Amino acid sequence: MNHTQDPQEIYEKIGQLIWSIFPDNGLEAYFYMQIYKTSTEKVYNWLTENGDKARYGFGDAPYNVYDKIEEQLKVLQQHEIFKKEPWTHCKVTVTDEGKLTINFAYIENENSWPGLYMRGVSELTVEEADEYGIPYEDWVKQQNKKAKA
Repeated sequence: MNHTQDPQEIYEKIGQLIWSIFPDNGLEAYFYMQIYKTSTEKVYNWLTENGDKARYGFGDAPYNVYDKIEEQLKVLQQHEIFKKEPWTHCKVTVTDEGKLTINFAYIENENSWPGLYMRGVSELTVEEADEYGIPYEDWVKQQNKKAKA
């Protein structure tokens, strides 16, 4: 991985990749990713002009573009600028005007859950945990860890 690549160049590449798959009816597109040593997870969806969330149907998604975005985000995660404050989750937003925003969060692997981005299990209410399919016992375990911290 190229640790010396200018982060701005990486941001621009990510923005261009997302723009290349930006839907015609989209107001904002979102690319979420979790990156851990043993696993990664990513999802792409968008907000339509009607205010609905949408995503590509199974088999219709541009997985090759998703993989290129993932590659760029992995390079970015390993960049020197993130050595002191590493991140494990990110959310990339691109608007219909081409504006790019990237938000980062550090969430320990034990506090993460598939499909839960930018928040840890410990940050959820019991109702939210249920919506994500998180077993009550796992939610309680993370709540107890949070209380001890």
